[in-house]
Amino acid sequence: MGSGKVVLDFMDDVLNRHNGDRAGEYFTEDMAWHGGTVGTVAGRDAVAGLMTTVVTARGDVGPRLLIADIACTSKIYCGMCAIST
Repeated sequence: MGSGKVVLDFMDDVLNRHNGDRAGEYFTEDMAWHGGTVGTVAGRDAVAGLMTTVVTARGDVGPRLLIADIACTSKIYCGMCAIST
């Protein structure tokens, strides 16, 4: 799977296991998260803060996120997820 493992590890560790405080470990300083109607959040610290808020809001109950597709280049990792109940 190569670079896609980073996406899988992030989704499982941060989003499914609710370890929002570890989100920054998966990002580069200049990363950006593009959230559609939410807009773009730029920078490792800002995105890590957003991920912490997301997993805190979800709590310990709620659907698990499953990977629907992964696309990777040498510098860009992209994961699409689906929600499973």
